[in-house]
Amino acid sequence: MPIAVQMEAMAHGNASTLWLARQEAVNCRLEVWATDQGGLLAAGTFSNILCMAGHAERAAVGCEDGTVLVWDRALLRRRLDAPQENPSAPADERTSALQAKLRALRK
Repeated sequence: MPIAVQMEAMAHGNASTLWLARQEAVNCRLEVWATDQGGLLAAGTFSNILCMAGHAERAAVGCEDGTVLVWDRALLRRRLDAPQENPSAPADERTSALQAKLRALRK
């Protein structure tokens, strides 16, 4: 996939992160890479990404559909350091009750 836009922003560990927007058929795949380890930290699919800007504390991405996405370093780091949730894990009783209430509100 060709790279549409790229930038270097926000420190992660001892180095900055590399943000790449790769053009797909209709959308862009945004990838965040650790420059010191070479590993993929995060990825997501968004509308066509037209521009990106960032510095040590924040990164911003502008999409063709008018969406502007902003990431804060502290919040992104907390999200990356959090344990991954397993969607196939059984829900506890409290979660099941909350989901039932939400389904009832939709009706």
